[in-house]
Amino acid sequence: MLLDLVVQNDVDGGQHTKMASRACTADYGSGMKLAYEPDDEKAALCSTPNHAMVEASIHMSRPTAGNDDGFAVQDLLSAGRRIVNHFASQKPSCVNNALAFGYSQSSVVGVFAGAEVHQHGVTTDVLNNLLNYAEGNSVSKATVVQLCQADGRGADYGIGIIASSTKNLPFVQKPSRPGPTDDASLELMVVRTG
Repeated sequence: MLLDLVVQNDVDGGQHTKMASRACTADYGSGMKLAYEPDDEKAALCSTPNHAMVEASIHMSRPTAGNDDGFAVQDLLSAGRRIVNHFASQKPSCVNNALAFGYSQSSVVGVFAGAEVHQHGVTTDVLNNLLNYAEGNSVSKATVVQLCQADGRGADYGIGIIASSTKNLPFVQKPSRPGPTDDASLELMVVRTG
């Protein structure tokens, strides 16, 4: 299931406002056509102000907060694949950052990707690498994946993915600022961004 959530900060004074959420399921069967496939011959889908390619490491870690509840790795894979299919069904925006939430029984996944990396297909590559790692290593605790400030670049070049238990949905709603993590950061992959 894909979730459409309001992502916001607390109201001044610590008061919380009512939150609306929408959910949908989609049939991403084998007959689905990709809306867009990145082309290795093109530097970018959209014109970009930055023409220098930068190689950057994407790190994965476990948060120290919100990591008490486990989840089934199959639920993580299902939620993550729904986001991958959702991204594949849409042509990336040249101006809007990508934000998606996937849910499956015991696991929820939140993805933030800046427009500049998302248009290159990097978001899907990173998420697929996380899912492959999770399946191979039976990941069942909250996990954070980040690409931040590569070569001094801002949010348009950033990626944040949080996978956690459905009990920690508020934690997952903050994919661009996940908070403190443990000391054991693992390099998930190296990407080139332009």
